[in-house]
Amino acid sequence: MSLISASHFILGWVTVVLLVVLFASRRGWVPHVEPQLRPALNACLVVQVLVSLVLHLRYSPYTAGVRANVEVVLRDATLRYWNVVHPLLGLVGLALALWTLNRRPSDTPTPAATVALAVAVVLTVAAMPALFKL
Repeated sequence: MSLISASHFILGWVTVVLLVVLFASRRGWVPHVEPQLRPALNACLVVQVLVSLVLHLRYSPYTAGVRANVEVVLRDATLRYWNVVHPLLGLVGLALALWTLNRRPSDTPTPAATVALAVAVVLTVAAMPALFKL
């Protein structure tokens, strides 16, 4: 596993752990740690996006050369996963995580933000192809 691929994998799990801690904090299961957690989670999400972009656009063997022929991508299950499903799940999970993390408390009722945060965790885990691979 290359360094950039390993960092993408590790950052994914760090993101999941931080999102779960944030979720538990908002539910009252652990002490309130959101103010301390917010900068770390924001930084982790930004680095994860940058590493993902570099990996997807430059180093991924699954995405190189297939952008010109979309029919091939959509017919093959492996190429479809790496070029459509994995990035889409990651982007939606990222958007939900950033929205719940950086919203003003008066913008959305707490239950909606809690549900969005839970969905962000689920989508982040669902985007991982091999859950326990290292």
